[in-house]
Amino acid sequence: MEGKHPEPTEGADGIKKWIRCDYMVRSWLLATIKPEIASSLVTMQSTKSLWEEILERYDQTNVPQLFRLKKELWDAEQGNSSVSDYYCKLKGLWDQIADLEGVPECSCGAMAKCSCNLAKKMLDLQATEKFIKFLMGLNDGYDQMKTSF
Repeated sequence: MEGKHPEPTEGADGIKKWIRCDYMVRSWLLATIKPEIASSLVTMQSTKSLWEEILERYDQTNVPQLFRLKKELWDAEQGNSSVSDYYCKLKGLWDQIADLEGVPECSCGAMAKCSCNLAKKMLDLQATEKFIKFLMGLNDGYDQMKTSF
């Protein structure tokens, strides 16, 4: 889909197999798309061009979704839920946010040479933030536990 296996030149070995495979993948993609949308995509000549068109149309910024998830996380409280259910709700939100945000990567190579454990410190900080959010949303009956940390 991303062009990792480009179309062989005309007459090259495997061209028929490549065309058949490309057509099959394109058909699978189109079958998963709403008919009213798929009808505007059926003219794409390859899976790669179909995929690029889908990305151009629908791969928009995740900011609105991140906003909604982070607001839901910010507002989350235990309420009538069990502690376990409340934690599972938070965990689900944290995981969705992490999927959307991704993990920044070091492009200069400094992290490979880092001897101060910066990555671990950042993960520890994130874990502390999550723990604090968990405590903040617990019902008042847990106030004693909240203040003992």
